[in-house]
Amino acid sequence: MKSKYLNLIEKFLRVKTDIQNKAKILLCFLIIVSLFFINGCSKLKNSVDRKKIDFGLVITTSQDYKSEILWFDINLDSIQKQKLSYAMLGSPFYSPTVNADKIYMIPEGLGNKKDTRKVISINKQSLDVEEYPFTNIALNHMASIGNNVYAINTLNGDSCLESYDVVSKKRNSVILEKVYLETVIASSGKLFCFVRKLNYSDSEEAKTMLNVYTPSLDLEAEIDLTEYGNPTSMYLEDEDNLYVTVNRNANIKPVGKILKINKSTFEISEFITKKDIPYNIFKFGDRFILTYYDPVTNEGTEVSVWDESGNEQIYDLKTSLTVTGVVNDKFVAANNNSIKIFSIPDFKLIKEHELSIGTSNYVSALLLMNE
Repeated sequence: MKSKYLNLIEKFLRVKTDIQNKAKILLCFLIIVSLFFINGCSKLKNSVDRKKIDFGLVITTSQDYKSEILWFDINLDSIQKQKLSYAMLGSPFYSPTVNADKIYMIPEGLGNKKDTRKVISINKQSLDVEEYPFTNIALNHMASIGNNVYAINTLNGDSCLESYDVVSKKRNSVILEKVYLETVIASSGKLFCFVRKLNYSDSEEAKTMLNVYTPSLDLEAEIDLTEYGNPTSMYLEDEDNLYVTVNRNANIKPVGKILKINKSTFEISEFITKKDIPYNIFKFGDRFILTYYDPVTNEGTEVSVWDESGNEQIYDLKTSLTVTGVVNDKFVAANNNSIKIFSIPDFKLIKEHELSIGTSNYVSALLLMNE
């Protein structure tokens, strides 16, 4: 009996060992398959042919963590797609900013929360995405100097300018009470911030200020811009100056101005445009290209070629200028319906590509990759 009992145990152990071996083989097979799919997904993410890219069009939504970038060549012959798990990525209210080889944007999050609390960057060569954590919700503009990434927000009438060092992981911040911090621009190793002081009583006048900060957020200068009006978030820079568009005065009435701000002396020169509501601004040779567009109402179809002598020629492109850019001698204009390429400086339509996006989705940014 004992011998028979032992035989049964040995048989059981052999069966158990056989099952375990088969289980190990199955586990190894599943691991190999999983690695294959993981690597496949990674390759799919990076399968965009960078050589065929001149610019990207960001399409996003406030209702889901689903955004995508449509990558185009300037002739619209090559169209590639990169999916990203963000909500409200980018905005027509500002242009993505560039530092070194990276383009920066904000994924705000779902429209009823805006709590993603991140800035992201896209490497212009590899298209890899990096994330930078911030403290506050509802981030509305960003900038970068060296290893520092900056973001701003306004809640309950107070604004915060926060920095994040991507190397040390340290944070720093400045709180501005009773102001709306609209824009932060990094240029020549300084932060230029356009600030609207809110009017909380009849005795106080609403003011627009330019606050200039060092990279460590020390206040270097404070300049009153109230007489000029409220700058937009659109700007252009050269070695010595910032050029910003102004489309509202201190009382929020439409105006048309360009401010030229010396980055060292903060001296300001004012230019009046032919029309109200100038928005984006680009350099083309010794002249400038302006768009006339209101992001609040999503209205505006005209552009102009302007110079500092006051010469300005206006062209109606007959397409909404939600996001725009200049690629070499071509002008790119996109909205929820289409993307169009125009020649410069005569603005003749060269090519058009119709877009088909969901009703809850919208075009939010244009990424210029070969600047």
